[in-house]
Amino acid sequence: MRSQASQNRFQTLHLDAYCNECGNCAQFCPWNGKPYKDKITVFSLAQDFDNSSNPGFLVEDCRVRVRLNNQSWVLNIDSKGQFNNVPPELNDMCRIISHVHQHHHYLLGRVEV
Repeated sequence: MRSQASQNRFQTLHLDAYCNECGNCAQFCPWNGKPYKDKITVFSLAQDFDNSSNPGFLVEDCRVRVRLNNQSWVLNIDSKGQFNNVPPELNDMCRIISHVHQHHHYLLGRVEV
């Protein structure tokens, strides 16, 4: 995914709904870190967001739950993927969320349990 949110032109997102945290991605990832733990996680279910400590977000209609550095926020997002009153520490994260909302909205739907 391309984003202006960080120094890197492309960002890896971790899709929680499709991950069993086996660790294979960490073994074969060409970048440092463990994608299933270190990368921004896109959550599809509230219970998965609640049971995780990963940095990431969950979009629920016009509400977005965000976790970064073990802190959580609830923000409002409009139909165009824009936020109002973003805390400064979430600027980069909200740029990524907006990009996903605008260009990859199919990643934000609920999944079957």
